[in-house]
Order: sequence, then structure tokens, then C-alpha cells
Amino acid sequence: MNTAADSAPIPDLPRPPSARGRALILITFVLLYGVACWLPAVHLAGRREAWAGVEVMVMGPWGLRFGQLGWFANLTALIALRCVMTGRTLATIVLTIASIILGLHALWLPGRVIPLGPEEFNEVRVISLSSGYYVWMAALVVPLLAALLLRQTHPRVRSIDL
Repeated sequence: MNTAADSAPIPDLPRPPSARGRALILITFVLLYGVACWLPAVHLAGRREAWAGVEVMVMGPWGLRFGQLGWFANLTALIALRCVMTGRTLATIVLTIASIILGLHALWLPGRVIPLGPEEFNEVRVISLSSGYYVWMAALVVPLLAALLLRQTHPRVRSIDL
């Protein structure tokens, strides 16, 4: 005997990407992120060489000292990457948008002085962002693109008909 509870819709069931899909997502993200770490990311006044992306990544958490939140996009991007791997597309979309917003906060850097230590002579002025920044931003978008593609190609199960 069917009751209303038996035919009620069940919540969306996550449908993770295939093993090949997960590998493609991960390789794309890691490749873009690795290239971003290798490329120059920030040009500084009075210095011949720019800071590479890996240097910016290592110093990133100290950005809170001067109100820079861009580094924290890395954390939300990693969580978004984990969510897309398990098929949680809505969480992936929300977290990736948060990553992009946090990453765009770095556009505030050009023209700003970054304190490197307690003394006044330990400061540098950012002239511009470089290619490493833009490749890093592209890496942040990978989970969103994967989630949208997954959502379009694998519709979720909405109900079970017995």
C-alpha cells in the first residue's frame, strides 16, 4: 500500500564525476595553480624582479595585517574542489564564487604599501599584478566550470517511483 510518505520526493542525491572526470578536474586545477606559482605575480617598486606566485602564496596569511584577504581564496577553492569531486554542485558553486570574490580583493593591491616587518624601511609598494595572478584566478574558476558542466550533463535524481 503506497502512502504519501512512500512517494514523497527525496532530497537531491549528489552524483560525483567519474574517475576520469575527477582526474581531469584535479589535473586542470593543479596545472593552472602550479603555473601560477611559477609565474611572476606581483611587481614591486624599486625591485628588478617580481615576486613569484609561490612567494605571494607563502606570505599570503600575513595579508590580514594590512587588510588583504585574497590569500584566503585558496582555502575556499580547495573546499570547492573537494565538493565538486563528491558531486556537491551547489556547495561548489557557492564556494567558488566566494573564492573569486576573495581573489578579486587582490586588485586592491596596486599602489598600496605592504609592510614586511616592524620597521619603516621594511615596506614595499606594489606597482601591478602580473600573469601569475591571472592564471591563479583561472585556477580558482575550475571547480565552478566543472560543477556547471556536471550539473548540465548529469541531472540529479529528484524522486523514486516504486
